[in-house]
Amino acid sequence: MSLRLSEVVLLADPATVLAEIDRYEATKIVSTLRKSLHVEGALYAVDRISHTLLESMPDDIIFTTIRASVLKDMGLLNESAEMLATRLRGDCNGHFLKVIGSVLWRMRCRTSAHLAFNLADHFSDVGKDEFRLTIETMETLRARLRQTWLPDNAFYRRSEDGPGPIVTDAELETLEAPMPILGLVGFTLRPLKSKRQLARVANQLRNCLNSYLAQITNGTTLLFAVEKEGTPVEAIEVNPYTRSIAQWKGERNAVPNPSTRPMIERALTNISVHRDDTSNTSTRQSKEQH
Repeated sequence: MSLRLSEVVLLADPATVLAEIDRYEATKIVSTLRKSLHVEGALYAVDRISHTLLESMPDDIIFTTIRASVLKDMGLLNESAEMLATRLRGDCNGHFLKVIGSVLWRMRCRTSAHLAFNLADHFSDVGKDEFRLTIETMETLRARLRQTWLPDNAFYRRSEDGPGPIVTDAELETLEAPMPILGLVGFTLRPLKSKRQLARVANQLRNCLNSYLAQITNGTTLLFAVEKEGTPVEAIEVNPYTRSIAQWKGERNAVPNPSTRPMIERALTNISVHRDDTSNTSTRQSKEQH
């Protein structure tokens, strides 16, 4: 924690810091405190600050999202779910939907969680101007948050078992870990095995990489990002059966840099990746950070 945050957790009322900072700084403090709950006083501080933020603007979707996330961190899942259900309207955004999914997941409602995560992904794919929740969808989410969409019995529990586990952020980081390229200082080769990484690289290179998710998850192709100082500069598609390079593109599908290509090709030949490495990768990351 920074010195400022170290001071915040020692205040009798940590919410007094809100008088000195703007909205952006307030959300940053909450985010950092949520990552530092092991520090003495951090839980009380984030509870007070998030509560005060929401009190100041009770209809604000950002502050509602923050407060619901903190309640989830504190284990107050029913309170968080009710807050989200009450605030759920047509103007909700991807972050709000991700928190809904995370709360539902912790409530052991996996099918309902997947629904919320799918909606959040759709929001990200089409953009806020094109995203609208129907009344029926909103009522479905409310009922699932309040656990009233089906009687709480054995059938309900079976229906909420869900299609499979969600890969955690820690597991995704392992799947997506970059590997140094021998002979190229600052260059790494990163296997792309999740929607999160495909979107990041596609946005940077301005291409259609994010449309390859199905091929990645079913193991019919392998994708790698060539990164320089952590920034994607090229993308490579490899046939998992023949191990041959199917495509190699730079930004806007430009021709890759010929001077670095030999070293990158050598790095690719040294990677021991087989079809089964990608077959179990989930299309979704855990939203436990939200």
